[in-house]
Parts: sequence; structure tokens; C-alpha cells
Amino acid sequence: IYVTSFLRVYQRREHLVTRIDAPIPAIQVQGDPILQVYRDSAVHIRSDVAMPVTGSSECLLPAQKLDFRWLFDLSRTLEGFPLDPKTRFTNTLYIPPATLTAGESYYFNVRAEVQGYPDLWNMAAAQVDVKYSPLKIVLEYKKEIDTFEDFLVNATASVDPDDMNPSDPVPPFGPLTFKW
Repeated sequence: IYVTSFLRVYQRREHLVTRIDAPIPAIQVQGDPILQVYRDSAVHIRSDVAMPVTGSSECLLPAQKLDFRWLFDLSRTLEGFPLDPKTRFTNTLYIPPATLTAGESYYFNVRAEVQGYPDLWNMAAAQVDVKYSPLKIVLEYKKEIDTFEDFLVNATASVDPDDMNPSDPVPPFGPLTFKW
């Protein structure tokens, strides 16, 4: 490859390209690869794989089985967590409720490799953005009152579902403040 500037200065780069007479799996995340979730919801990230049709000119191997592996994209995710051992090596990754932190984004890669051919693999990426859950407002009050009777509306049972320690809330999750 030669690149020439307007001053006729050029630079040369060489790349070796090797053609493999075998299918490389095309992998993608099912649906939108950027998932918007709440902390208290379970998350399933599914991947789809397409292989060239067996017997076509692009495919000289018999139908293959694939090995999957889900990983954190460590170049973009600062802190991870243990991935579910039952689904980490399948085409669908499961993340249990209350595992993720509200307000954070998590970046994952799924790698699919043709069994017995470690050079035949491909990867897809997914992003999980964890939205803040709406506050759960709980109001306690007397349902019927007489004319000119004082009444009290109590909202102290209200909670922030994203607060991992509601008995000792810390910002940004609490303590809650009320304005009437």
C-alpha cells in the first residue's frame, strides 16, 4: 500500500493476507447491542452465529460446533464481577438481578470459535447501560377526615430500589429528602 501526500511524499506499508479455505463464524448480538436495563432486572444477552452453508464454495469443512466465551471488554470496563458459570460458555449470557450498579455501563465481548480449529473464530460486542430505577413512593395517610381535622401524610417508607444498603443510605441513593 502506497500513500502519497500533496508534496509527493509517500509511505509504504506491507500487509500479508492469507486466505483460509474454511468458514469463519459471523457472530452478532441479537437485537440492539446496547441494552438499557434496570439494576433489579435479570439480563440475558444473546448472540447469533451464521456459518457459510456446508458444501458451498466458501466452506470446505463439515457442519461445525462452536465454543462460546463471554468476557469483559477490559479496555472499556473498569470493574467487572464474576460471570455466571452456567452461561459464560454458551451463546447467551445471564446476569442475575441486583448484580449491576445503577448509572454504570458494562462492556462485553462474546467469542465464538469453531471446535478443533482455534484460528477460526470471531467476536461481537455488547454494551449494558444500567439506568436508575424510579423511586418507590409509599404514602401512609388516613383515608377519611372530618372538616377542619388535621391530617398527616407519611412517606418515610419510600425507598430507592437502586440503594444496595437502604438501612444506611449514601449518596447518590439517599437519604431521601421530601418536599411538600
